[in-house]
Amino acid sequence: MSNRTTEPPNPPTQPNHRTLLNHLTNLDKSLTTTLHTLTKPLIPPILLKLLELTGDGRLWFPLILSLLYSRLRFRLRHQSLLLPLLVGLVTDIAAVGLIKYLVRRPRPAHNSHPMGPTLSVDRFSFPSGHASRVCFIAAFVDLCGEEGLGGPWIGWVWVWALTTAVSRVLFGRHYVFDVVVGSGVGVVNAYFVYRFFRF
Repeated sequence: MSNRTTEPPNPPTQPNHRTLLNHLTNLDKSLTTTLHTLTKPLIPPILLKLLELTGDGRLWFPLILSLLYSRLRFRLRHQSLLLPLLVGLVTDIAAVGLIKYLVRRPRPAHNSHPMGPTLSVDRFSFPSGHASRVCFIAAFVDLCGEEGLGGPWIGWVWVWALTTAVSRVLFGRHYVFDVVVGSGVGVVNAYFVYRFFRF
């Protein structure tokens, strides 16, 4: 009977997709930290906080609801857009909340500013709800240009939306990829809400 030496099994190798994901995550963290560190001495925190407030759902929900249920809405030229905006804000918070709950990515370590009262899923970072919300509003207003809502000020709405989205990284609230994906979610949401109410 021959004594065969058995070689130890090869250690399991990580799948390529997991290695790629780790590489992208590390790149995202590095880019985010670099942007935050470089701009921190240059941009006053109060400006970033102000941008945060302008994209907050605690501002937009009461604003849209008050316009819907006040006499002022009868004087608004585009009052028919209020209900789609409200529906879009609801679908936005539902989509972002679901993704945050499933992914559960922690916020950046340098997120040191108090966040105030938030929902439980808001302790997670991916995707950015602010970026999603402001890009939904900008994209929806842009799509409604063919409904007579056009004008040069639509460009300013996009400037506000993109500035607010970028500020989430500079303020330390989110990683770059959180903001990119959040912005995409907002634009896609705007397209579906617009098509639903248009047709």
